[in-house]
Amino acid sequence: MDKEKISCESCNYEIATHRDEAWLALCNICAPWVESSLRRRGEIPSWASSFCDSRQDMFYETRKALMKYSKIREGRGHWSRSEGTPFPTTERGWYQFLEYVMGGDYQSARIRIFHGIEIREKAIGYSNSVSAIQNRLRLVGENTEHLFGHSIRLDGNSIWVNGVLFGPKAHDIHCQNRRILPQLIFDRYNALDERTVEEMAYVYMRGPWIPLVRDTTNARVPTSFALREEICRIADGAYGGGPSDRIRSALLLWSTAVEREFLTCPRSAWARSFQWIREISQDFSDEVEIAENGIYVTGSSKNLYRISPAPPDGRTDRFEVCRIIHREEPNSSELSVGDEGDDTAPICIHSMTSNEEDLARPLGDVIVSLILALRDDIQTAERIPQLFRQLPGEFRGRRRGRGAAEFWGERYRNYVRRNEQGDGNAQHFRHMRIAVRAARAALDELAEEE
Repeated sequence: MDKEKISCESCNYEIATHRDEAWLALCNICAPWVESSLRRRGEIPSWASSFCDSRQDMFYETRKALMKYSKIREGRGHWSRSEGTPFPTTERGWYQFLEYVMGGDYQSARIRIFHGIEIREKAIGYSNSVSAIQNRLRLVGENTEHLFGHSIRLDGNSIWVNGVLFGPKAHDIHCQNRRILPQLIFDRYNALDERTVEEMAYVYMRGPWIPLVRDTTNARVPTSFALREEICRIADGAYGGGPSDRIRSALLLWSTAVEREFLTCPRSAWARSFQWIREISQDFSDEVEIAENGIYVTGSSKNLYRISPAPPDGRTDRFEVCRIIHREEPNSSELSVGDEGDDTAPICIHSMTSNEEDLARPLGDVIVSLILALRDDIQTAERIPQLFRQLPGEFRGRRRGRGAAEFWGERYRNYVRRNEQGDGNAQHFRHMRIAVRAARAALDELAEEE
């Protein structure tokens, strides 16, 4: 009796096999990409999958808002604008983030946070700053001292503050980290909070949200007490579902490429994108081959490339592209020509940009774009120097001919146009002079070849 056919749980293709690692039925195209994604599940919080299913609309809105903050004048220096979704790198950046999260409501909470940040900034360089308190605590001895309104005494590698022990010897977990003391003492000393140091320590260390920022994102962990407290309260739902969902969506955008992962990408979008890969591989079967270790593409230069999943700790693009020097042919014990090794080092071809639409593309769409670009690698290499270096010598020589002439000729025409309009400065003029010299050199080379 024939075994019952099972469909792929990734793209719904009618032929699939059960994969032990993923514990899913997957087709030959989806298997390596889904398994690679699941190996990265440590980056993704346990609540991510259900959240993404119910609030997928939040990601576009959140990404757009964070892009805006990173670009406006008030956000300069407070946000990182590296590839992927921008994240806060200062306390003021975090305050701007909470402005988006909380909207126009909860004005009193935002005033309290901003006041605390301002007081900290004004104290920098003075004897009551956070760093000054930290330095003073390092000099405390075994005799009780009264500092910043607190009685303090050293006890080995721990420290007593108002009768509460902080450090490895402390009984309560929230008091075992003595490095938080300067933050708490500063707020107490400047009347930013009236609670006891022990109670503040509990609030400062509670909840999973701040550790999640520290362990799974590149965002700077906030240190001011009021800021940390409000982040945790909002994420826990104290201000309702909207603010809580905005924080959660931002944490996912900072920790992973949401649309690039099997567990967080909308299942319908993920399935459609991998169905597209299959259609492309069938339409261009002479140049595109599906294998267990990736997708092989033969370019117009006759170079052979492999697109494969990146290692779990690899690039945010989630893929690697290598040029294959020689490869074992099916049903053959011999290798094709070449003696430089199986493949080159990964070629630096990025797909992630600061464009919101590009960031929202499912992984399968990215792979399709790669397949099409590598099929026409001669043309693609004109825009990607790293790929250009992989072309055979006869194609690299063409860059000195008409392709270079058109490229530098366009820059020269831009220079003339801007110069006539009086639009430019000294630095721009210097760059354009370089372009003019390069254009003339390219045109001279073209004339010699013709």
